[in-house]
Amino acid sequence: MATRDEPIPERGTAPLAPLASFPAADRDAWKALVQESLDGRDPDVVLARHGEDGRTILPLATRENLPDPPTAPPSWPSAPPANVSFVGASNADEWIARVDEETARGATGIASISLPRGAESRAGQLLSVGHVLLLEHPPSVELAGAWVLAHDAVARALERNEDRDIGTEIEAAFDRQRSVLRDGRADGEGRHGLVDLGRYARNGASPAQELGLMLATLVEIGRRADEHDLEPTRFLPGFALAFDLSTDVLLSVAKLRAARVVWAKLLIALDVPADVDSRPWIVTRTGERTWSKQDPETNWLRATCQSIAAFLGGADAHRAHAYDRLTANESSPTAVRTARDTASVLALEGHLGRVADPARGSYFVEATTDELAREGWQFFRSLERAGGLAAALASGFARAEIARTRFERHSRLDAGSDVLVGVNRYRRAEDPEVDDPAIPASVGDWTGLRESAPWESER
Repeated sequence: MATRDEPIPERGTAPLAPLASFPAADRDAWKALVQESLDGRDPDVVLARHGEDGRTILPLATRENLPDPPTAPPSWPSAPPANVSFVGASNADEWIARVDEETARGATGIASISLPRGAESRAGQLLSVGHVLLLEHPPSVELAGAWVLAHDAVARALERNEDRDIGTEIEAAFDRQRSVLRDGRADGEGRHGLVDLGRYARNGASPAQELGLMLATLVEIGRRADEHDLEPTRFLPGFALAFDLSTDVLLSVAKLRAARVVWAKLLIALDVPADVDSRPWIVTRTGERTWSKQDPETNWLRATCQSIAAFLGGADAHRAHAYDRLTANESSPTAVRTARDTASVLALEGHLGRVADPARGSYFVEATTDELAREGWQFFRSLERAGGLAAALASGFARAEIARTRFERHSRLDAGSDVLVGVNRYRRAEDPEVDDPAIPASVGDWTGLRESAPWESER
């Protein structure tokens, strides 16, 4: 070792030369090395796991897993997802005060049931600086750039368990939208329409089934549009897609990427000209299917995983729910603040929104995107063979397919091969008993079932 007075000997860079280039990965060589460390057991068996949707995930994804050519989304948002906060005030002064508070603390989007009369000017200011405004009911004045996300007629019918009236529900909703669609409003002005896949996700649908149901919903609406001489180019740009995300981050990322893939395929099938700007507008939420009423702070971490997926998957707007949403009549200020700040940290400190499609090039994500797109399209075709969305729901076909998927997921949770932290593994002894876990009477009910509910009812 050189002393203080001795010069440090110069060393050549030759020892670093082997690091300048890496040999091509050889899966057989990798497998042989891993198999040796596993005492001869096959790593594709020992190290394989199941994804949340039941697909088998091998321990090493390589270029050979990619489709040729890779199925990449054709479009991507130009900005990180809006950080959406919900404001439920019913009068203008209170609404404006809440909006000012939320935006001052980092929110770049506001969601409301409706816009109180007298708050139009403040709403216009939000939109003028690039913030997002999501409304469930149309405002009294038109606001350029606002998204009026009327309730999804199908989701509304499912909430009331009225499968057999869904065709009527869709028609009634389309009647309300027809005048807006006929107006031919400019892009971004008073956009109406929502395909909400959250109800299906909360009932246990796989990502591929969600994609198939998304397509079937759009086609069902398209049929009614065609009956009234409305071209797809007139109504498709006015719709948004809403997804619940799960804690399986990479699967959620692949789901959002695959949604863009099948959307583009649907445009081709409907003969929509390539020069029409019909990029899907995607809203994501933290999905509560995996959330628990026991140890609710763990939901904070789940919301973080789901928010990361929203950024990596290219959502246009994302809303993180408060971690105590399931246990409190009104969420605590801490829970509300951390939900809002989660997206702010990811955007401003994590810089996740600075790169378009950051997951592209991942062998696993690319392969999973392709698989979900293909499986989603096949499920869509099966719904069409059943007579279309309304008929598939009324006959019980869609419900039975989703129930089967949900049963398989619960079987894996019950066996411990799938894990919910603090629920079916690593449970705390002091967890209190949870009253009314809201377990539906049958797997066919559309009320939804949190996956932790059966374990909560045991306490």
